[in-house]
Amino acid sequence: MKHLFPLSLLLSLVFLGQQLFAQDISGMHFQSFRPSMACEILNLELPAGAEISVKYAKGSRLRVDQVITLGDGGSLRVLEFLIKKGRYELVGEEQTQEQVFLVKMAKVPSDLVLAKKSCSEEYSYQITLPPHIKYVQYNGALLDIALSASKQ
Repeated sequence: MKHLFPLSLLLSLVFLGQQLFAQDISGMHFQSFRPSMACEILNLELPAGAEISVKYAKGSRLRVDQVITLGDGGSLRVLEFLIKKGRYELVGEEQTQEQVFLVKMAKVPSDLVLAKKSCSEEYSYQITLPPHIKYVQYNGALLDIALSASKQ
């Protein structure tokens, strides 16, 4: 009976440790762009399934706050390394003839493999628009958002 308590405590700590290490890891990365006043449409070519929220703010800058979440196998150190190496870097491109400002990944996303295991990546974007952007498209589809109500 004396050995039962330390054994159960040890098993509990091992289980808790596994739960802590199995947690998803998230990190934030942001970028800012300055689309011309002629651009009325923001076209987002971002990973499919990303969560996107949009709001307006005064000024002329477009800000994209990106939250990346790595699944099993990911660590904060790995995520920081991937951010520094430009895996999640975005580029902005003005297509003035169509009044479009395009934001897309600088590199074509590839499967992430860590220690010979596939690691999932989830993306979330908080986009702050300047007032002259009137429409937002995400991978070709117009986002159904009530933007005019949130203009400042």
